[in-house]
Amino acid sequence: MSEQQHLDTHTAVKKLMAAGLTEPQAEVIVFTQQQIIDDRSATRLQLAEVEAALRRDLAELEKEITEIRKDIEVLRAETKQAIAELGNKLTVRLGLMLTGTIGLLVALQQIFQQSSA
Repeated sequence: MSEQQHLDTHTAVKKLMAAGLTEPQAEVIVFTQQQIIDDRSATRLQLAEVEAALRRDLAELEKEITEIRKDIEVLRAETKQAIAELGNKLTVRLGLMLTGTIGLLVALQQIFQQSSA
């Protein structure tokens, strides 16, 4: 993700001393700068680890979504089949009810015709 940063502490201390700082002052400044660099490097490493973990999680979620879509298609097909079967059963029942009703009407008509004759 990023290049490793390095501070040449010995050279930095020498330059600060040449600029007029005492050795302890120069060492504190260089030590502090090195800590900042190290902290940023650690943060970048942590970000890289988080990014890798998120990418893995995203890949897993994409797989799960694909599986769910497959399940939905199976359920959709099963539902269509069940609806078709129910439609067929209802058609048969309606046909039987109509046949029974027509038979009853014919029987009633014959009874009324015989009673009026």
